[in-house]
Amino acid sequence: MERAFNIAVPLRVRRRVMLLVLVLALALGACGRIGNPYVRSDGTDRKLTQELTDAFKGAADNGTAIDLGWVVAGPWTRLAFVCPYEDERVAEETLGFQWKGFLGEDDTEGRALFVFASDGAVLKWTGISREHGDPCGASPQLPRSTTRSDATFRVLATEPGFLTLAPVKIN
Repeated sequence: MERAFNIAVPLRVRRRVMLLVLVLALALGACGRIGNPYVRSDGTDRKLTQELTDAFKGAADNGTAIDLGWVVAGPWTRLAFVCPYEDERVAEETLGFQWKGFLGEDDTEGRALFVFASDGAVLKWTGISREHGDPCGASPQLPRSTTRSDATFRVLATEPGFLTLAPVKIN
């Protein structure tokens, strides 16, 4: 039986096409779009967001404190909060170093950022809408930055549908 389409593609063209496909795959992988379906284009880790919001809801429902040192895996040593509508200057003051991945107030519009860092670098971060776990609205307010060993909070239902993180002990 004879083939309907018998197109001879020179080896040189096939190699260029394969090289182009490889370069595109590597470029997309470097952007986080291949290999990690949980990272949005703005850097937010959706899996981390879900883990935190589930943990906050569980703690609020049970009336228990939550220890983020146990909830959030990885080698992070410091947790910093960037409150809604804060700019790059405030984020850098809170972290104590320049965060090159911070996009500015667009990152914090209507949500607080939970930034997990170690040795002057952000390891992972996520933005959580204020109704799912607000570290910025408690009275007394949480410290803007804390160590992993001190990352234990109470989760309070402050109004219907809103969860606020509060200090475990009041100084």
